[in-house]
Amino acid sequence: MTTLITYEFPSAEYTKVEISRAPEAGGSYAIISEVDSPTAYYLDAAGKDYSYYKYRFFNDTSGLWEDYSDEETNVPYNYICEVADIKVYMDTVGKFTDKEIFQQIHEQEEEFIDEIGTPLEATTSETGTDANGDVGDTFYVGEENIYSIDQAFYGTSSPAEIFETENFRTNDKYGMLRVLSVASGGPELTTNASVEIRYVPKLYNTMVKYRTLKIMYEKVDYSDGDELSVKLQIITKRLDAVEKIQMERIGVLLSGSTIYYDPIYGVNTKKITQNYDRNTMLATRGWNA
Repeated sequence: MTTLITYEFPSAEYTKVEISRAPEAGGSYAIISEVDSPTAYYLDAAGKDYSYYKYRFFNDTSGLWEDYSDEETNVPYNYICEVADIKVYMDTVGKFTDKEIFQQIHEQEEEFIDEIGTPLEATTSETGTDANGDVGDTFYVGEENIYSIDQAFYGTSSPAEIFETENFRTNDKYGMLRVLSVASGGPELTTNASVEIRYVPKLYNTMVKYRTLKIMYEKVDYSDGDELSVKLQIITKRLDAVEKIQMERIGVLLSGSTIYYDPIYGVNTKKITQNYDRNTMLATRGWNA
């Protein structure tokens, strides 16, 4: 997930800004970057939708830092597609700033969420034991080759949100979440708990990526019209192909049984029974760093 923090330099005598982030309101802030004028934004690749930010400007005339801004949260963020995903397919130098790419992605994400609903995809499972009688710590989201895990919740009567790196690890290749031990920061594992995992399928990332690229290529003013035409045609064909796959995928769901779908929290949430021994076997490698 990447968040966008924007600000305005008060005047020409202010030459840089220091940006700090905290995990909660009033929490412990850590400096994450210094940005030189005139760049009036910062993309935080380690940001979360719950992150808090504040910043302060450096006055080059006085040689002093000004007071910190008020805390900010609810800043825009990308989580289905990232700026780096776009740059793999398009040379954006001199055409789009990272902020402009971020905003193009953000627009496409909002439209896609309107189509699909939220959560994009989610699974719920009851905890259990493996063949040795140990409480399972590795959970399958229901499909392999996912883009990312967006949120996860673990607990008994009132499951609490757990966080990647602090409480669990992710295996995008095999679509797995592994809860860390209590000693490493994870929750206590019990057999009467439940887990909910909200994730982004790789297909959704691909669709938003190609939709964004299509819009961006349409905006570029190439001196060589043929070059633009060819690249736009390629992206359009790829987009058509993945959207056809998505429509066929929806068709299968609509024509199949809905017994495993949550009637309260939407058809994007399904319940699966975990096979903890199989999960361990499949996820022996591929864990995110």
